Amino acid sequence: IGSPTYTPDLARLLVDMIETEHYGHYHATNEGLCTWYEFAREIFRQAGIDVKVTPVTSEQFPAKAKRPSNSRMNKDKLTKNGFTHLPRW
Repeated sequence: IGSPTYTPDLARLLVDMIETEHYGHYHATNEGLCTWYEFAREIFRQAGIDVKVTPVTSEQFPAKAKRPSNSRMNKDKLTKNGFTHLPRW
């Protein structure tokens, strides 16, 4: 489970940040959650490609790097410093 990040949304947030004194490290992703399966389906949908995407478990899809089952980020610092969260992915 994770939250995709749309680059133009992130770029707008970075411009907003540059115009403040709130420097530091932030976690920023678009709102909403999805699985890799849901993300892949949406990519094909937006590309106009009609293809069947089959969900698999993490164990069925080996990767060189171990991935967490939940990679959501804590974005409380954005709110604390007055930044608007990115829209829903």
